[in-house]
Amino acid sequence: MEFHFSKHLEDKVVVVEIPKYLSADISEEFKDFLYDIVEKGNHWIVIDLSEAEYVDSSGLGAIVSRLAYCRALKGDIRLAAPSEFMKSLLKITHLDQVLKVYPDTDAAISSFTD
Repeated sequence: MEFHFSKHLEDKVVVVEIPKYLSADISEEFKDFLYDIVEKGNHWIVIDLSEAEYVDSSGLGAIVSRLAYCRALKGDIRLAAPSEFMKSLLKITHLDQVLKVYPDTDAAISSFTD
């Protein structure tokens, strides 16, 4: 599967568009994709959830597995534009207390300069 991203704030923030369905069948590939982004020196990442309809535990695991790596490099992963389903999933899993969540990508991008 091909994943998409764009760079913002003078190429310091990478916005990753999450696929419509992020489940076990592609979560390992997504984790590798995030790893490659971080390895290329991008430590500020926004995951755009606006198109996500379904994310399972392995999909969440792919995101969380790179979170510690980014933070160790003085970066972070932030979530943007979650649907009501995603908000409830983050709350149930308590990831809303671990990951910073923003209403849209602009707010998430701006949060890196606050």
